[in-house]
Amino acid sequence: MEVAAKVNALLDIAQVNLGDAAATYVAEDAAAASRYVGV
Repeated sequence: MEVAAKVNALLDIAQVNLGDAAATYVAEDAAAASRYVGV
């Protein structure tokens, strides 16, 4: 459930950032996905 909570937080951040910095978020999301896969 902890990972699910982190994913939900990322989705919330995505919704906030979509209008301002969608490209930046995509890069950050890719990095975050890499960290989750590493775990």
